[in-house]
Amino acid sequence: MKIDAAIIRAVETAEGKICAIRRPHWQKYAYIYLDADMGDEHPFLYCDDEMPKYVPYKPLVHDLLADDWEVCFPYEVA
Repeated sequence: MKIDAAIIRAVETAEGKICAIRRPHWQKYAYIYLDADMGDEHPFLYCDDEMPKYVPYKPLVHDLLADDWEVCFPYEVA
């Protein structure tokens, strides 16, 4: 699925869980999240990996054109 479809599916299926998207060949703990706290007008994507940091994600052209994006739930929320 393309990145825009993956983002839409992640938002639709989240239901209060922390939902992310990623590509299968990325590092084990690399995920892309939608920052829902920014509101509907200015949401942005950020990347998180095994390092404790969050950085804005700007997809490369090959990421934009890829169709192997996965929707996943990396963390369980109590």
